[in-house]
Amino acid sequence: MPATRRDLRLFVASGSRDRPDLRAGALEWDTHWIAREKPWAYHFVTIDNGTHAASMGEAYRQGMLWLFAPS
Repeated sequence: MPATRRDLRLFVASGSRDRPDLRAGALEWDTHWIAREKPWAYHFVTIDNGTHAASMGEAYRQGMLWLFAPS
């Protein structure tokens, strides 16, 4: 069943210095979804010089700011 709510949002973050396999997967995922119609608002960010575990705090901060920004 397709989503019918209009307030759904998805935030994805990837560090520019992440492990190559993780970074490649994140970029492929972004490429896949950016070109498709989605039942949610979508935002992908690259955290400059970020890595998987070391940048969790910054990813969380940016995600919360975007997810709860006034419409």
